[in-house]
Amino acid sequence: MKQNRLTTARRHWHIIALLRSCGWLTLAKLAQETGVTGRTIRRDLECLQEVGIPIVSDKDERQVEAGGAIRHWRIARGAPCPCCGHAPAYSRRLTRAEMEAKL
Repeated sequence: MKQNRLTTARRHWHIIALLRSCGWLTLAKLAQETGVTGRTIRRDLECLQEVGIPIVSDKDERQVEAGGAIRHWRIARGAPCPCCGHAPAYSRRLTRAEMEAKL
C-alpha cells in the first residue's frame, strides 16, 4: 500500500511540474503524460486543489469533443510556486530530478 501512495505523490508532483512548465493542458494530455486514466487525473486535480494548489480550468470553445468544449487546466497566474513558495517573478522551474528529490 505504501508503494501506491508514493506513486500517487510522484504523479501529483509530475502534474504540478507539467502545469507549471506547459501552461494549459487537457485531461487527455495529462493522462497520457502520467500513464493513468482521465478519471484518475480528474481526481488528482481535485485533490491538489483541496490542499491549496491553485489549479484553474477553462473551456476552449474552438476545440470540441462529443461532450462539448474541451477543458484545459493550468496553475493560476500570479500564484506562488507550489514547490518552493516563491512569487512567480522569482521562481524558477524545478528539474524532474529536483522535484523527485523533494519526495
